[in-house]
Amino acid sequence: MVVTTAPGRRSQDNVTPHYSHNRYTSRSHPMPIASYAEARLYIAEAEAQLGRLDNALGEINNLRAPLGIPRYTTPTTLTQAAVIRAVLEERRRVLFQWAGHRVNDMIRYRGTPYAIPWKGDPGSIHPNGLDHNGLTYGRTTCLPLPAVETAVN
Repeated sequence: MVVTTAPGRRSQDNVTPHYSHNRYTSRSHPMPIASYAEARLYIAEAEAQLGRLDNALGEINNLRAPLGIPRYTTPTTLTQAAVIRAVLEERRRVLFQWAGHRVNDMIRYRGTPYAIPWKGDPGSIHPNGLDHNGLTYGRTTCLPLPAVETAVN
């Protein structure tokens, strides 16, 4: 779980309320480069892609158990597609606010049955193509390079 605060300011559009996460509270706060959970979720994804559903669900359940989160059922009731979707959902929840993992999943699975919709696309939180201010979403699917990166290359 990621705790957030609403300091009473507006975001960059000067309309949306600004929220800050409290995961890293100072420059000296340790920030992981990789985590055990991330590695286990990569393994779960590979197992699901290979059709080894017991192993994939086992990886997820091993991460859930210490937190008291309910376990997934045996794969006799789940299809491979359902397990792959479960892994992607678990990645969304566990890796929230960690280094753009969701963007990578969105790009990797675009055009597949497991596609994760971009904001503005059908199936997203704004399926009509407009954000909460009535502005159109762009089609950019990559993060822009900072000016300092392009200047030194």
